Amino acid sequence: MALAESAASRDTGPVTNDLTPGVPRIGWFFDGDPTTPDTSTLLQDSGEQITLTVPWITNGAPGHYARWFHGPGVQFGDDLDRSRYSYEVPEQLMFRDVYGTVVLVGCRSAGMRDQMFSGFGQGVVRAQFAVLGAKSMKYDTINGLRSQLPGLSEWVGISSIERNYRSDEHGRLKAVDLHLESPMPVNLSRSMNLVLRPNYRVERSSATDTTEIRETVLVETRVKAARSWLDHLSAHNAVRDLLDVAAWSPFGYSSQWVLREDDPERDAAGGHRGDKWSSVRTYAVRSYEQRARQRFLFEFDDIGSEGFRRWARLRRHFARGLNALLSHFDHPRSALETGLIESSICFEALGYQLALDGGLGKSAARNESYRERVQRVLDEVPVTLRFDTDVWVKESADAYNGVKHANRDLPDVDLMLSTLRKNWLVVRLWIAGKIGVSPSVLQANMHWWVEG
Repeated sequence: MALAESAASRDTGPVTNDLTPGVPRIGWFFDGDPTTPDTSTLLQDSGEQITLTVPWITNGAPGHYARWFHGPGVQFGDDLDRSRYSYEVPEQLMFRDVYGTVVLVGCRSAGMRDQMFSGFGQGVVRAQFAVLGAKSMKYDTINGLRSQLPGLSEWVGISSIERNYRSDEHGRLKAVDLHLESPMPVNLSRSMNLVLRPNYRVERSSATDTTEIRETVLVETRVKAARSWLDHLSAHNAVRDLLDVAAWSPFGYSSQWVLREDDPERDAAGGHRGDKWSSVRTYAVRSYEQRARQRFLFEFDDIGSEGFRRWARLRRHFARGLNALLSHFDHPRSALETGLIESSICFEALGYQLALDGGLGKSAARNESYRERVQRVLDEVPVTLRFDTDVWVKESADAYNGVKHANRDLPDVDLMLSTLRKNWLVVRLWIAGKIGVSPSVLQANMHWWVEG
């Protein structure tokens, strides 16, 4: 017993089934093929990627797992036509140790090391998603996804906490009554059954003798027939992108949970206890970075669910231009020239599509100048701007051409920055008008981003 206690006290691994950056887990992995050997392995989150290290020893013959990593240029004498063995990392693998199971999804080879004469080697598998506690090898498609998007609650304005303050006869606060009850979900779209789900939890810590109440609004998709991760994430990213536009700041996911209906919670006897939302670790989505409280050009109440549906349609119809604009948030610290080019490409694409929508033929629309395309967008902005738009249109064109063409002088840095800010604001105001934000709201809020 003393020896066991001593070993436990030196344990530096996780205390629960989790993936903590820099904390490795040693266990066994399974590839779903009953004919392949069980193999010990190392699972870890490096802080940039999730990897599984697979060791082998050949003993004079090529090992089964070694074939996953050698690539198509290597020939094996015992399987010249590559029909007896697998030569690619399976899409899914299951890891298991004393803390539980982890299903790895989107697995790919990420390199290998092999000492030919010793027979020892190891390959590295990189996984897109790690589903903690999953016990099914079918997580390549999923029935549900929930995402926590910090900042969303503030923008949506929905709370699960009702507060009632009571004061004494001197007006001093005497008591606060809290009633916790989550409101009904807000339906955003029938596609993927996309909803905003208010949620709260109460946590009691005996270690710190504290009780914490945490509330949030989750983005949720859920479908009867399992769909790809991309289908679910595309729906969630539509919410995230609109939040980016409203605050003009990059938002990211702090937590995500996934559901497969054929992998439910079960009791000790194996009976069905209900849905199991398993925690997900991934670097395939934009992650959350803490920031100060945001200001919004508009809030969810200004557009409602119908406004979100308009946004989804707008996002699809003007995808080429809006993709260029929104790519800024995936590298928000990029060079000033990059942002200027992205915003100008956005104007090019928006103006071209608007010309087509207005009845102009493809040839005529293609021959319109950058200034004409910018003007088409500007004509649909629902408010009066607080700067000279004729001067801005010229400056935007000059700055774009100055950055794009090597035979022209680069514009002044201050002029580029001022122009870029105005470019961003004009597109945001155009988007807001298209999805139903009233001009009075925009007129009241737009001064936070461009003055004068």
